[in-house]
Amino acid sequence: MASRRHFRFIVRDAYGYAIQNAKVNVYLPGTTTVFSGSAFNADSGGGSVTNPFTTNDQGEVEAWFDTAQVVDVAVDDNSNAAYRAVDGVGGAFSFAPFTEAHDIFVDPADSPTAVGASGDIVDIDAGDATAAGASGKWADAAHQHEYTTLPNAHGAASHTNITRQLFLPVLDVVNDGGTIATRGTAPDALRVLTLADAASTGMSWVFAVPDDWASGVLTCEIWHAGQTTTTGSVRWTIDSLAAAEGASVVAAGTSASFTGQAPTTADLLVKEAVQNLITPAAAGDLVRVNVRRIGADGADNYAASTSLIGILVGYTAVQ
Repeated sequence: MASRRHFRFIVRDAYGYAIQNAKVNVYLPGTTTVFSGSAFNADSGGGSVTNPFTTNDQGEVEAWFDTAQVVDVAVDDNSNAAYRAVDGVGGAFSFAPFTEAHDIFVDPADSPTAVGASGDIVDIDAGDATAAGASGKWADAAHQHEYTTLPNAHGAASHTNITRQLFLPVLDVVNDGGTIATRGTAPDALRVLTLADAASTGMSWVFAVPDDWASGVLTCEIWHAGQTTTTGSVRWTIDSLAAAEGASVVAAGTSASFTGQAPTTADLLVKEAVQNLITPAAAGDLVRVNVRRIGADGADNYAASTSLIGILVGYTAVQ
């Protein structure tokens, strides 16, 4: 019997940090049907493992499958229980789920002479049945090759789009009434925009829709840190506009308001829930985003200033 096929997948965030305790589902391509065959925790012997998998302290899942195949790997934050391996269990890390194609590789021990062995690569193209014993004649079910003709087509349709992110820090660009400041003392310092209580202040950013944008709405995650240890939540509004060439860049945008979290301890990073922005028409369009704290709103009961650090913009990209 041929040896098992090795599956290894590492989950990392946009900055390259390994993500521990993320949930990794392995599906047949384009479906939510669990991968075919069985999986084990060793290349021989060992015990069975089941789908979904959970990443270890290196952000890795690993298994050995009895069937070589192409799969979809769907990853999410495991009900917000995932965290960067460098931060420890207390650093819960929420990120947008993503799906991408992945191979369960044919083991190097499988050679052309192994065709037809139990548990080996037996799914030869139907038209090749009479040539199955020919020298060098083998293929797997996921990516078949004719023996005497060109390989089967393999292009964009075989891949799944993924989620990418773009972080926009606070800079002295379009200041919407807040106060540009520095939190901390160098080298432990960063640039922020101070948003006072009982006032409507914020900042605006402009950027181009990335050229690998596939389709769908852009998203926004506000990053800030409260300046005082107290109770209460911050009220936000986000206004966004997408403009193609020839369109007005100062036209009214689309606005939405929401009540955020309570930055209960001073200086601790707060990542607000992901909000939808605007759906652009095409890559290369101009996007304008304004983020404001509505400090005078009755739902804003955090009686202190908070420091806006930046926003994380997410989008669906072409794989």
